[in-house]
Amino acid sequence: MSSNAQLTYQLGSTTLLIDVVVDSSRVNIPWEILWGPDDRLWMTDGPLITRWDPVTDVIDTLIDRGYGNGLGMALHPDFPNTPIIMAVFDTADYYASNTWCEVSRFIYDPVND
Repeated sequence: MSSNAQLTYQLGSTTLLIDVVVDSSRVNIPWEILWGPDDRLWMTDGPLITRWDPVTDVIDTLIDRGYGNGLGMALHPDFPNTPIIMAVFDTADYYASNTWCEVSRFIYDPVND
């Protein structure tokens, strides 16, 4: 595992210790970041949905849409028993003055990742 940088900030009388676990050398533009019930960090990262494992320090690409940028993501409240992932992505036309976004529903296969 790579060594992690720790930052210290003073906020009034409170000292904040911040550990950098994944930096911009390993991800592109993570937007939605959530802690999954599998104890991994799930992220939309450009056209990808990725997952970081803090034990192995590995980032897996679960989905690559090939276009657009992930804006939001939610795992089903009964995940992984109901392995549904909902995500919203902008489209390739979004930055060309188009306001279209796509909401996608994915079914996660834990056997094949």
